[in-house]
Amino acid sequence: EAVRKEAEKILAAQKARKAKRTRIALICLAAIVVVAGCVIGARMIFADYFAYAKAEKLMESGDYEAAAKAFSALGEYKDSYNRHKDARFEIAMNIYESGDLAKARSSFMALLGYGEGPTMIARIDYETAVAAETEQNYVSAYRNYLSAGDYMDAAAKAEAVRATMYDYAVKRMEEGDYQAALSILVDISDYRDSANLARSIAGKITGNVMVAGPRSLVILRQDGTVLATGDNPYGQLNVGSWDQVISVAVGERHTIGARADGTVLAVGNNLYGQCDVEGWTDITAVAAAYMHSVGLKSDGTVVATGDNEFHQCDVDDWTDIVMIAAGEMHTVGLLADGTVVAAGDGDDGQCDVADWTDITMIAAGPYYTVGVKSDGTVVTTGQNLYGQCDLEEYTDVIAVAATEQNTILLKSDGMVGRQHRQRTGFPWLLHGRYWRFNDRSALLCSAQQRRHDLYRRSKQTV
Repeated sequence: EAVRKEAEKILAAQKARKAKRTRIALICLAAIVVVAGCVIGARMIFADYFAYAKAEKLMESGDYEAAAKAFSALGEYKDSYNRHKDARFEIAMNIYESGDLAKARSSFMALLGYGEGPTMIARIDYETAVAAETEQNYVSAYRNYLSAGDYMDAAAKAEAVRATMYDYAVKRMEEGDYQAALSILVDISDYRDSANLARSIAGKITGNVMVAGPRSLVILRQDGTVLATGDNPYGQLNVGSWDQVISVAVGERHTIGARADGTVLAVGNNLYGQCDVEGWTDITAVAAAYMHSVGLKSDGTVVATGDNEFHQCDVDDWTDIVMIAAGEMHTVGLLADGTVVAAGDGDDGQCDVADWTDITMIAAGPYYTVGVKSDGTVVTTGQNLYGQCDLEEYTDVIAVAATEQNTILLKSDGMVGRQHRQRTGFPWLLHGRYWRFNDRSALLCSAQQRRHDLYRRSKQTV
């Protein structure tokens, strides 16, 4: 009995010790959990603080790329947004100091007006303008001085460069380089008589540099060769061997080109003799329409060949002509005195040009005619089914191109607009949708797409 009691005491003591150890372990585990929770909570609470401090150290060390990323990740913590901008500014400054002004400008622009960004953009524009002026790239210099705004003497320099540009454009005109002159004049259209000068030469270079047929495009290159692409069922695009070309025109199924020696080339369908131009000489410009071709001679007379059902080729008695245009079945000529003559089908009024005066350029759509006046306004006559003749509101125009359904205008400031009416009859303008011609001032003139045969049959029925 005594042994049993002693054993029970020993077992009780062991159980007590075990229970104590368990309690101690649980207390320790709880303490560990509490401490760990505190640590984790503290880290979570102070994570942004430590990240911000790290980002600041990166800024101090000059690692602006890493600092920018770190501040960006912090979102709206403290002034992280502005510090991110500061880092991006320093990156832009490093790019600027490396000499890559274009990339630096883009980096400053990305700051959206933050801090000294606008000042640095103006500074870069100014320095770019100075470099361009040194290289006699006056157009670039002028634009960058303008962009520099009131930075230093940018405004005064812009005015001085503008005067230089004007003199250079006049010189280019005197030398016959109208393309170069026009590309300059459109940038300074509000300077002296730049707009009038641009208007006076626009007709000499527009309309015969890039022309389009119903399903083709023909381009005259500066070296006198010709490129063409599109549908070619009649060989009208076989112009790869042409050279020394100074003017091109596209009809429905044929292409013609005047060469520097005054002769004319032609390819494509010749059903009506529209390609019979082998004997033409002294030609300075050409025009083409559905199935007839027209040539302007150096003495101001005009020749024509092809379909003459509506007398559109009866131009033998024309004299003193300086520009020609061809519609579907009519031909138009601009005289040196600013008046206009026309021959061919006039049922839609497209030939009613006898009272036009002070005209500097003409264009012909399939069934309408357009003229640009010396004051920059536009006159039209003929079919207006698509509102292509609703041009009374336009001013300061220097060149025009006509298609079947719309009219395209080049303004003296280098901007291009289009007048068009949808088939529903509601007019609309491409307000805000403009394109600037920088070094190329040629207008793309698309040719007629209406089916001539249907029109001819309707005429016969009447």
